[in-house]
Amino acid sequence: MSGRNWVETTLLVTDIEGSTRAWEADAESMSALLERHDLVVQEAISEAGGSVFKHTGDGFASVFDEPAVAVQAAVNTQRIVSESFDGLKIRVAVYTGRVESRDGDYFGGSHNRAARLLAACVGGQILLSADEDCPPELPDDVEAEDMGGLHLRDVRGSMRVFRIRHPDLPADRRSLRALDYLRTNLPTNASSFVGRDGDVQQISTVLREHRLVTLIGTGGVGKTRLALFVGSQLLHKYPDGVWFCELAPANDPGSVAAVLAADLGLGQGENAPEDLLLERLLHKRCLIVLDNCEHLLSAVSALVDRISRNCPMTSIIATSRTPLGVHGERAVRVEPLTSGGNNSPAVKLFLDRAHAARNGAEFGSESMDSIESICTHLDGLPLAIELAAARTRSMSPAEIDDRLGERFRLLTGGRVGATGRQRTLESAVDWSYHLCDLQEQVLFDRLSVFAGGFTLEAVEEVCAGDGVGRESVFDLVNSLVDRSLVVVDTGSEKTRYHLLEILRAYGSARLRRAGLKDLYTQNHTDYYVSFSEQMLEWVQGPREIEASARLVSEYDNLATASARSILHEDLDSAMRIVATMFHLAYELQRLEVFSRCERTINMKGAWEHPKAAAVAGLAAMGRAQSRDWEGGIALANRGIMAAEGPKVDLSILPHYARTQIALWSGRLLEAHDWSAAMIVEARRSGSDWELARALGHGAWATSIHDPSQARPLAEEAMLAAARTRSPSTIALVYWYQAQVFLHEGDLQGALRITRESSAKSSPTANKVARGVARQLQVALHDGLGDQQARWESALESIRLLSSEGGMTFLAGVTILQVVGGFAQRGREDIVREALARLTAGERDLLRTLGAELPEVVAVLEKETNFISPLSDAEFAHMLVEEIEQVVEEYASGSGAP
Repeated sequence: MSGRNWVETTLLVTDIEGSTRAWEADAESMSALLERHDLVVQEAISEAGGSVFKHTGDGFASVFDEPAVAVQAAVNTQRIVSESFDGLKIRVAVYTGRVESRDGDYFGGSHNRAARLLAACVGGQILLSADEDCPPELPDDVEAEDMGGLHLRDVRGSMRVFRIRHPDLPADRRSLRALDYLRTNLPTNASSFVGRDGDVQQISTVLREHRLVTLIGTGGVGKTRLALFVGSQLLHKYPDGVWFCELAPANDPGSVAAVLAADLGLGQGENAPEDLLLERLLHKRCLIVLDNCEHLLSAVSALVDRISRNCPMTSIIATSRTPLGVHGERAVRVEPLTSGGNNSPAVKLFLDRAHAARNGAEFGSESMDSIESICTHLDGLPLAIELAAARTRSMSPAEIDDRLGERFRLLTGGRVGATGRQRTLESAVDWSYHLCDLQEQVLFDRLSVFAGGFTLEAVEEVCAGDGVGRESVFDLVNSLVDRSLVVVDTGSEKTRYHLLEILRAYGSARLRRAGLKDLYTQNHTDYYVSFSEQMLEWVQGPREIEASARLVSEYDNLATASARSILHEDLDSAMRIVATMFHLAYELQRLEVFSRCERTINMKGAWEHPKAAAVAGLAAMGRAQSRDWEGGIALANRGIMAAEGPKVDLSILPHYARTQIALWSGRLLEAHDWSAAMIVEARRSGSDWELARALGHGAWATSIHDPSQARPLAEEAMLAAARTRSPSTIALVYWYQAQVFLHEGDLQGALRITRESSAKSSPTANKVARGVARQLQVALHDGLGDQQARWESALESIRLLSSEGGMTFLAGVTILQVVGGFAQRGREDIVREALARLTAGERDLLRTLGAELPEVVAVLEKETNFISPLSDAEFAHMLVEEIEQVVEEYASGSGAP
């Protein structure tokens, strides 16, 4: 190679750790070792496609055309050296950038940076960097751990450095070698930075437009760590440095300027500390990370305001529980880490910290559910997750999860060097709590009685009084939001708030110690009894959609109030709450409500309560969901007897349950007779909502025997439904009418009406109404010969009627229809899997459909004892995948195989 030119290339450089000491200790042995080392390393580089251009005495400098190839060569080199030599460790650095190529050698800034990068490396490590801030494309199985923006000796600005990880290399948690941090006092990261890529990008972007950015959030959410990482990434943007000032130890408001001046290394001058700061920062392009401002808020705000106004090139990232309130400030709320799934940021953080705590020991797959549960219970709060991960030194994840009810006793300790408020979870919360005034503290404690969130209206009813006026609730809640003790939920039209579970546990403990827990939990129960009864009126009329949304958002509070009433034998509250939950349990698929109804109806004195009929009807439906036909009918019959007493709401529910069970279990004559009794009760109730559903159900049961008698019932049901103006009720009556058309033989008419049913229910949260409409379309499309539409309807029906991927009874009915189609296609393997999931009651139902699904019945008779290893959720998932494949085949024109 001759001449000189500038090229974009990737450099791979290596050397031996501790080679000077080795030469001094035993030159002869080192000479032989070095000879073998040279052969091994040079061969590894050459085989990977690299070209060695320099031997550096105890290492090599080489070039590669592609960064990914160079990284793979680095991994191979480290692996081969570790396998070939006992105790020998080499350092490897990979750098991509522009270099000057001259006479077979390389020069320039990138070559110098590669050398400095190698100097920061520890034996056994591979470090990666580039002229660009982002890492190049990497080979499969290679990960690049972001070590932040590091300022290396004699290198202008910072270099963003990545540490390479690979399964064939030992896990490496060591820090980099001592670095010369110029123009900064940022502390070196003791552990890796996990889960905040989006936040880093957001804050960096905001800093380009606003010179003052305040990171706000609850204690332990990771504001300091985030601010430090952002600062390390921006070192190259601030030629006069990035400086960190920790205010937590400062207690005197008058000392703020002096503390900041000392951290910036300004020394002492003749002027006061604040004037000295303004003088020295006047022409400095720097970034100040001002940490923990909340306890000295007035003093910090005044100082920051002066700096912002007088030092136009100085930027500030502040961390605080509340905004500083300075002109030009941009507040950015730091949220907890998301915790859903094994790849969520919260789980990754736990695994990273637990890996370090256990000296690299890994967790088996059986621990992952417990780890995800831990992160969820800790609300994704990084401090809490790190403290929990530290406990893996002596406890399994399952044991930690079991003990999280004792959060503040379990999560103690912390990393060495952390401030006191960071070392334990309780002290972190204490720090925030004691910055509040007395009224804020009182309201915060009372808010702990809510579960899953609350509205201002609920707070006024539950928490006002005895020192907290209703008129002050709004301002107090907003103040607690500003202090990051209350979280605002912005996902719904009606503003909601909630406490992180850790904060809720803290407030609850304080409320209990004050002897006020029973008072405010009773207020909570009383409010949600009234709320549930109001929502019952709304779901039966034109405000159904609004009521559904509010019921879903308040479900945790309703469940808590219900469970508390049962536990404390508050019969009236328990009965009044669960009696209103038909819509939640059946149409919104909160199936656990059914079992709560059964526990309630078994309370002492329950059968004499005016709500006994409604609660018994819901409990009977719960039995039907678990295919206990006889138990369900027995509960329904007893509920019908209770309904003969004083007038009560929803008196048709036990009738409704009994007729539904009869239809589901194939007792068709009884269903016809029982539906007639239901209609009589509905007319007695005077409720159009009850009448519409009773007449519709009666039309369905009657159509099986005599469609001509069913049509008048369906038409009257439609008139009653129209009067309710309840979308779900109208949709359901359309579905009943479609059943009548089906039994009359008018398949096109039935299909048209099921589409009307879907359209009426689509604006609502009622997945059951949409699901059963699609379920009926499975049979209708089959009868009309449109097989692609049949499969598409089946797929959508199973998705709508399944509960979190598992089989509900209604989803099971669709599955029974679907397996018939698979039997016709000769797929007995899938049919056997389906039948293995059926209970005896479902098999009885299947036999009543034998004329339509003879192939399924034939397999059923042969495979009665077949046992499937699949769970409900696994089976439902498998079946949905099979249907999706069929839909794709029809859509591509290939038809069923």
